[in-house]
Amino acid sequence: MELPKDFEQAMGSSSIFTPPGLTDAGAPIDVKVKAAAVDAAEFQRQVELRRGALLAAQRKATNVLKEVIRVSKEATIFRVMEIDDAYNDELHLLRDGVYIVASTDSYENSYQKAEARLLEFAGHVEKAGDGPNAPKGFCLGPVVVNGRYAGEYGKLSFRSKAAPDVQVSVVVDTYAPDESKSLLQRVSGGDSLLTRMGAHPKVLRKGELQVAGMNAQEWLAWIQPEDDSARKQYSFALETRRPAPGPLQPSLHLEFDAGKRGESGLSQEQAVALWDSVSRSIRPRAGN
Repeated sequence: MELPKDFEQAMGSSSIFTPPGLTDAGAPIDVKVKAAAVDAAEFQRQVELRRGALLAAQRKATNVLKEVIRVSKEATIFRVMEIDDAYNDELHLLRDGVYIVASTDSYENSYQKAEARLLEFAGHVEKAGDGPNAPKGFCLGPVVVNGRYAGEYGKLSFRSKAAPDVQVSVVVDTYAPDESKSLLQRVSGGDSLLTRMGAHPKVLRKGELQVAGMNAQEWLAWIQPEDDSARKQYSFALETRRPAPGPLQPSLHLEFDAGKRGESGLSQEQAVALWDSVSRSIRPRAGN
């Protein structure tokens, strides 16, 4: 997906990866991209700050920091006993200047298996790139996860530095089935959320289209906030519809918002043009 050069990714959104063969004693891996362009000294400082926070939060029998495992200069695992035989392991990873935190729960004292899951995950993380030699896998912005997982979910948000009230976000879920009601069904009719909230959107465009070889629907509208009749609040959305979910047929939900907190500086024509330039650029990553 191509965005204007002044857009930057918001760090910290949670993504979820479910390893194959996971038992009831294990749990999926929660992944957060904390920051990009981090050097080794700053990474170590952040790891020590997290260690201090975990120590400060622990109690006599809950949330106890049991072990700090220094895997390497660029990887540290915190083993935390949440209660009894339930643990949370937290991997802090620096990969080519990108700071990532991956965590997973475990039960029945199976924390060693949880730590093995995290280390295996770390081996699948690569710096993202462009062009024909770009690494394959599930992209989280500055990094790509190239392993095979039973579940892959990611949410990425981007904001314009020139106009911070202009935001684009996308949710990608590789294997999730389509919603029982399509996007257009959910935003139309008397039972839609907007109608129940008393909003009366002015629809600019709605309909079917093709996105990255998949059927999709889009809905573009604006509303006028009651407290500012001169301002237009834009809300555009796109969602794929596909009968056979998979890595090249993922569930995609793309949203564009502008004017929610203040004047976006975009005219209606500019907002639609920006939406078209982003939504029509969606395509599979090279090599996937």
